[in-house]
Amino acid sequence: MNLTKIESAVRSAGGVWSQYFRREGEHWQCILLPSERLTPSQYAALSRRFTPLPTEMDKAKARARAAAERNG
Repeated sequence: MNLTKIESAVRSAGGVWSQYFRREGEHWQCILLPSERLTPSQYAALSRRFTPLPTEMDKAKARARAAAERNG
């Protein structure tokens, strides 16, 4: 199982990452790669990759405020 391959497919598709996964019993399935089944720990690892850290969120908010001020 290559989590990087799944992450790349989901990022290139765009949108909210969680919309590309569905639960099937004890496993998770990526609808972009239907043959891939993720264990709960693999899904949790991907979730951490897609979820920004609080410091990253603060930086993004600051960039958005600065852009809004520049654009009036």
